[in-house]
Amino acid sequence: MSENETIYTLSADEKTSKVMLYTTDALMWGDFISKEMVRVNTFLRTIKPDYVSIYNAHALHLRESGPQKAVAFRQIHLPIHQVVAFHLMPPASEPRDYDPNEQNRKMEPITALVGPFRFDGLLRISAVTDLAKSVEITRETFLSLYEFEMSLPGMPALGTIRADMTLICRDATSFAGR
Repeated sequence: MSENETIYTLSADEKTSKVMLYTTDALMWGDFISKEMVRVNTFLRTIKPDYVSIYNAHALHLRESGPQKAVAFRQIHLPIHQVVAFHLMPPASEPRDYDPNEQNRKMEPITALVGPFRFDGLLRISAVTDLAKSVEITRETFLSLYEFEMSLPGMPALGTIRADMTLICRDATSFAGR
């Protein structure tokens, strides 16, 4: 497969977006196909698919010994229950999924430990509660984390990834206040 080979055909109402997704033992990226009107950053919360498919995909498996090298695939279809984080690949971005003028909400600086990944960012919660209570009462499978920086403490050479928004799986995350 060459780097510029197209392995899919879009319909008139579809678009592609470069995305990154995370599992407990891999980092993957590639082309994500969605309807033109779909906001990619909220896809897992609003559409609630059984699988996430990426094309012209790359996967970096973190549990392999020795030097880490990404493996290229024509496509990867990942069960949604394995996804622990998902976002547009920087520098792409979309409008925020909330009204910044909404009252009684605040941005809480947190560290989200998601599998081997560390996400430092802002979680939007009620202004009348704290992080512990907010996490406890939330029933959403995926939560939005804003203005985040992702690092992989076990692989510092990977560096950091910064973006406006990611979705993190609530049940796969340990939340730490900063």
